[in-house]
Amino acid sequence: PYLDDEVWRRELNGENKQLTIGVDIAQEVNRQLSLKAYRGGWKVMLIWLPEAMNLQAANKLLKVLEEPEERTVFLLVAHQAEHLLPTILSR
Repeated sequence: PYLDDEVWRRELNGENKQLTIGVDIAQEVNRQLSLKAYRGGWKVMLIWLPEAMNLQAANKLLKVLEEPEERTVFLLVAHQAEHLLPTILSR
């Protein structure tokens, strides 16, 4: 089922947990995308709640979002798309 950030906080059992996508996660996305696709297939990156991405993480991912390698697809699943950075939204 689709969850919004409030449901996810409850699932984490935390009152004050910050749901942010930081630079460390952006670096891991870049690392994963640098690997070869299994059997020469497609690489698919699902980013859930991209509006939780901080500015530094968004900047780290911007180049790969602008110029993905061949056979690479990004799926950004936003609950509040209006909170996405304009540079991400325009991609």
